[in-house]
Amino acid sequence: MHLFSAQNLAKYYNDVVVFRNVSWGMESEDKVALVGLNGCGKSTLLNMIIGEVTADEGEIARNRDLKIGYLPQTPTYKKDEKIVDHIFTGNDPRVVTIKQYEEACISGSDDLEALSEKMDRLDAWNYENDIKAILDRLVIVDLTQKMSTLSGGMLKKVALARMLIADSNLLILDEPTNHLDLDTIIWLQKYLATVKKGVLMVTHDRYFLDAICTSIYEIEHSELFQYKGNYSFYLRKQQEHQHSEEMNKRRVQTILRRELAWLSRGARARTTKSKERINKIDTMRSMEWNEEDENFELAITGARMGKKILEVENLSKIYDGVSIVSDFSYTFKRGEKLGIVGPNGSGKSTLLDLISASVKPDGGELDKGINTVVAYFDQTSRNLPEDMRLLDYVRSSGEVISLKDGDVLTASKMLERFLFPSGMHYTPIAKLSGGERRRLYLLKVLMTNPNFIILDEPTNDLDIKTLSILEDFLRHFEGNLLVVSHDRYFMDRTVDHLLVFDEQHKITRYSGFVSEWIESFKDAKKIKEPKKQPPKVVEQKIAPTEKKLGYKDKRELEQIEQEIPKLEEEVSKIEQLMNGAATSPEKLVELGQRHREASELLDKNIERWTILEEKKGS
Repeated sequence: MHLFSAQNLAKYYNDVVVFRNVSWGMESEDKVALVGLNGCGKSTLLNMIIGEVTADEGEIARNRDLKIGYLPQTPTYKKDEKIVDHIFTGNDPRVVTIKQYEEACISGSDDLEALSEKMDRLDAWNYENDIKAILDRLVIVDLTQKMSTLSGGMLKKVALARMLIADSNLLILDEPTNHLDLDTIIWLQKYLATVKKGVLMVTHDRYFLDAICTSIYEIEHSELFQYKGNYSFYLRKQQEHQHSEEMNKRRVQTILRRELAWLSRGARARTTKSKERINKIDTMRSMEWNEEDENFELAITGARMGKKILEVENLSKIYDGVSIVSDFSYTFKRGEKLGIVGPNGSGKSTLLDLISASVKPDGGELDKGINTVVAYFDQTSRNLPEDMRLLDYVRSSGEVISLKDGDVLTASKMLERFLFPSGMHYTPIAKLSGGERRRLYLLKVLMTNPNFIILDEPTNDLDIKTLSILEDFLRHFEGNLLVVSHDRYFMDRTVDHLLVFDEQHKITRYSGFVSEWIESFKDAKKIKEPKKQPPKVVEQKIAPTEKKLGYKDKRELEQIEQEIPKLEEEVSKIEQLMNGAATSPEKLVELGQRHREASELLDKNIERWTILEEKKGS
C-alpha cells in the first residue's frame, strides 16, 4: 500500500530556506530514517507528514487509509492525566472497550461482566493480550499513576506504549532512543525491525539505524538525498561522494588556473567563443565547496594533569528515604575512559552529580587533584540563561582556547567552528533549537580547557555528524572521561570499561565494551532461565529415551566438539579487530554484526553440547 507521496515541498523561516524541492514517498513496511545536521529541518519534515506543519510550497498526498502512530521527541501530557487515560486514546471501539475493561478491573466495578461480553463481541481479547505484553515489556505496571509524577525515562516509555498500542500502519518516531535504557532500546530495535508497518524516524543511534532501516534520506544544503540501504550502505556512499567531490574540486581548480593564465594574457570577449570561455571562468570562480570537515575540528590541549586525579570515598545519597548511591568508592587513574550503564532511575545521573560536586553527598567525600579541571556536560543543559547572547555565554568560560596544533582560537571563531555563523553570535539563547542548545553547551564545556570531562547522555539532541567528531575527539583526548549514555555505538567508541547499575542501585564493575557487556548479560539470563523449572529438567534427564546416545547424536556431538574451538577463535579475532584504533565506523558496525552472529552460534553449540554430554553420561 502506498502510504503518502510528497511533491516539491519547501519551508522557509524568516526568509531563510530550511529545505526546498523535496519529493519522496513511502510504501507499507518501508523502514526509513531522516539524517542531517541540527536545524536542517528533519523534525519539520516529520511534522509535515503528520499534518502539524504546513508546507510553504508543494503538497502531500496521503492514502485515505493512512493511520499514523507518532512518538514526539518530547512527550506532551495533561498535568493530572493518568497513564491509562494517556495510553488509551482514539476512537477505535476495541481500544475504548479495553480501556473501560482495565479501569473496571482496577476499581472492581459491577460493569466488569458486561464489558467482558463486549470484549467477546469485538474479538478484543487478542488485542488486549498484545497491549499487556507491550506494557509488561516496558514495565508499566500502575496505570492509575499520574503522568506528572513520572521520570523522563518513564514518560518516554508511556509515550512509546501509546504509539505502539494505537491502530496504525505508519509509525513516526522523533529521537525514540532518548531517555530510554539499553534494555528497552534493544527490545524496541527488534520490534521495529520486524513489525509489519511503515517506520519513519529521526535518530542519532547508529546501531539502531543499521539494524532497522532499508532507506536513509539525508537533508543537506536544503535538499533531500536518498540512499537505498541501511546506515552502513549510507556511510559507504557518503565516502564515495566526498571522494568524488574532492576529485571534482581538484579538476576544476586545475582548469581554473589554466584559464586564469589565459585571461591574464589580455584576452578579450571579441568572439562568441571567447565570451563563453570567460563566462565559464566566472562560473568556476563562484563555485562553493563543502568545507564541513574543517569546521568540526575539536583538538584542544587540555590542562596539565597531576599525579592525583580524583579519589572518591564512601559516597552516599538518599532521596525520599531511598538510598540511590551507597558507600561508593573509586580511585580514577590518569587517562581513564569509564562508562556507566544501567536501567532508568538506577542512580547513574545522581552519581555524576556527586562526582562533579554539583550535588552535595549525604555521606563520603571527594579528594580532587590540585591540577584536575572537571567539566560537566549534564543531561538537560539546565544552566543555559535564556536571555544571554551566544558569544557572551561562550566568553563566560574563556576568551580563547588553545588547540593541539598550537593555534589559539577566540570564542567567536570557536562558535563558527561549531556551525554558529557570525550573524548568530548576538542571538539570545532562547531562540535556539534543542540541538543547537546542546551544541552550544558542549562548546562552553570545552572552552574551560578541562582534563576531566563528565558527560551525561551527550548524544541526546546532537546530530550524527557532531557525534562522530566528538567521538574522534574523545578517543584522542589524553585526559579522563566519565560518561553515561544509552548510545551503544558512542560508548563502544569512547570507553573501555564500565560501572554497571542494577534496579537495586547496586554498582558492579565490568572490563570491556558495552556491546560485550550486553552479550554477557544476555548469556547470564539464559543460564538462569532453566533453574526456574527444576521439575521438568529432572524428568527429562531420567526419561528412558535419553539414557543413551544414538548414532545420530554421537555424530552431532563430534561435529560440535570440532565447531566450538573454531567459533571461539573467530569471536576472539573479531574482538581484536573491534579494539583496533584504526577501525572505521562502518567497519565497526560490520564487525559488531559478525560478532553477534558468531557469539549466538557459539552459545547454541555450547548449549547443545551440554545436553548431549548429559545424555552420554546417563
